Amino acid sequence: NYKAAMQKQVRLVVYKEEAVSEDDAENLKNVAFEDISIAYNGRNQSVVLSGDYPTSLYSVAYENNTGKNAGTYSATAYITNIKTGKTVEKTAKLTITPIDLTITAPQYSLIQGEKLPDIAGDVSFSGLAEGETVANLNGKLTLTYTFGRTSALGEYDIVVSGCTSPNYNITYVDGKAEIVMATFATVEESKISPK
Repeated sequence: NYKAAMQKQVRLVVYKEEAVSEDDAENLKNVAFEDISIAYNGRNQSVVLSGDYPTSLYSVAYENNTGKNAGTYSATAYITNIKTGKTVEKTAKLTITPIDLTITAPQYSLIQGEKLPDIAGDVSFSGLAEGETVANLNGKLTLTYTFGRTSALGEYDIVVSGCTSPNYNITYVDGKAEIVMATFATVEESKISPK
């Protein structure tokens, strides 16, 4: 009985040490640390405390509350009473969601026999976060096509693929190249064009 009573007393003491004081409960009653969801923007983003509290009485520290890449971050806020040293912990989730990116291959009307354009350089990217380029994507941009400068007249597909990223929902739009015959005017113009 004595041993059981001592164990009960120890448990009671630990509970009292971990309990939030009435003063802390009152001072922090308007403080929230809430889950947030934010779209990826290429920069660090954070979840922080909101609400009013006497900042002169408390210090705040965060753990894992900042992220850059798309994903979910489990964050903790530690609010410490400067006078008593007691800490109140609050948890929240920061979710960064991927954004839409469309990668589009070019459309061409090409004169048979002329030099091909820079096809890779003409691929467009719609939806990249500010300051980002294709270099921020994983994988390698790949263009697949079967035509050359001497190919037969007709239409050819330009298939674009290869890029991946956890930060983007990527949609590919293929392009086309139409090889057309040079007209008399085009031939005459090429003859007098400066080299």
